[in-house]
Amino acid sequence: MIRAGSLAYSVFLLFISTVLSFLLFIAFQHLKESYIKYDQQAFLMDNCVSGIQLAMTAEQVLMNEKVEPLSDIHGLLIKKRPWGCFKVVSSSARWGDNVKQKTGLVASEYSELDSLVLWLAPLNYSLRVSGNAKVLGNVRLPKRGAEKGLIGNRRFEGTDLYIGKSLPNFDFPRFPQSFGDYWRRYLSTGTQEDSVIGINDFSDTLKWGFAQKTLNLQTEQGLVLRDCFIKGNVIVKSSKEIVVDSTANLDHVVLIAPVIKILSGAKMRAHLIANDTILIDSGATLAFPSSILLFSKGSQLGCLQILSNSLVEGIILAEGIDDIYRTKQPLIKLNAKARIHGTVYCDGTMELKSLVIGHVISRELILEDSGNHLEGVLLDAQL
Repeated sequence: MIRAGSLAYSVFLLFISTVLSFLLFIAFQHLKESYIKYDQQAFLMDNCVSGIQLAMTAEQVLMNEKVEPLSDIHGLLIKKRPWGCFKVVSSSARWGDNVKQKTGLVASEYSELDSLVLWLAPLNYSLRVSGNAKVLGNVRLPKRGAEKGLIGNRRFEGTDLYIGKSLPNFDFPRFPQSFGDYWRRYLSTGTQEDSVIGINDFSDTLKWGFAQKTLNLQTEQGLVLRDCFIKGNVIVKSSKEIVVDSTANLDHVVLIAPVIKILSGAKMRAHLIANDTILIDSGATLAFPSSILLFSKGSQLGCLQILSNSLVEGIILAEGIDDIYRTKQPLIKLNAKARIHGTVYCDGTMELKSLVIGHVISRELILEDSGNHLEGVLLDAQL
């Protein structure tokens, strides 16, 4: 005969063990779901990063290319489009209904530029190096190479014309048409796919993410940007002129106009696109990643000028004009004491007096001296 106390105690132990088993089951399920969720997030993040890396290294990944699904529930979508002289790359990974996206701003990589600081077209002249010019790195020179020059009363002050190797010179690299074709459409008509609002319809503070559709602010009038903050996936376009005051705060914004002027003291990260004139005033700063893109306009040669004590960090591209119209006017003028950190490409003539930490690619160097244009001259520039 079982005593009543013993029976009650047995029932109590059974109840306690049942409750503990239930709690352990709930905890196990929670940990299992947390692990699966964490595993999903890690999987999605890895795929997003892989998509960005693929878009950076594989030229076959074109605009808005959808990668085949990894399975019925897994997929990856890669989008790439120009943003100034860079490219916006978006990578979206999917696991069922769970989606994660990463967006990055990347530059094209050219392995032939790794150790190259100066690349000139293989024309039939020699480069005259004069003054305090310094070239530290490998070069591709004109057909007659380089020599010490006497410009006015300035002789070459160094010992070596360049410190590096003179590499075989082959065809001059062409202007990157992928950027040209894309941005010419904006210069002429804009794009129908983007949101378009009047320039007077936005406040002094505007943030617009790259995961959203590009916001396109347009005006037919000249525009002065001052006392404003504009950040992100925004294009500001004027049919006449854009002037940026030192009180404007721009971050990753694209500016498009025939004429663009960045005034003294202005500091920003921006991408400038014009087909007439671009002026970076003394003391202005375009921080990395910034870019400048100058188009030719038919037979009209534009001009990009970066004045003394200014700083540009990023990419500079300037398109020349057909040989029949080519003149000896500098397409790009980099003044003394200006600083460029990045790549400068000029499909024409360039007057180079500045410091460039990176790469200079130009058909020809030229020097304006008392109204005369001296061809094949490198005076005081440091590369």
